[in-house]
Amino acid sequence: SFSSTLLFTLPPTNRLFISDKKWVSKLGIYTYGLYLFHTIIINLFHQVNTLAFSWPIFTVITLMVTILVSMVSYHIFEKQFLKLKTYFY
Repeated sequence: SFSSTLLFTLPPTNRLFISDKKWVSKLGIYTYGLYLFHTIIINLFHQVNTLAFSWPIFTVITLMVTILVSMVSYHIFEKQFLKLKTYFY
């Protein structure tokens, strides 16, 4: 898995290169939020999973909610702090 991730960092002339226009690349600005919230959301959904979803459905739901929470967090909190970066540079 790690080796395949490294293949995506290859130059643009490679077939496996992910351009900046792909959704996977655009998800990169939300990675801090994904890092912070993924465990919390997985545990929350695990506790609340009264419908006993199968693990693939559970995984997709928690991933989508984690991405959504990360996007909201980025636009409400992180972006405001990133604007302050110009004052300290």
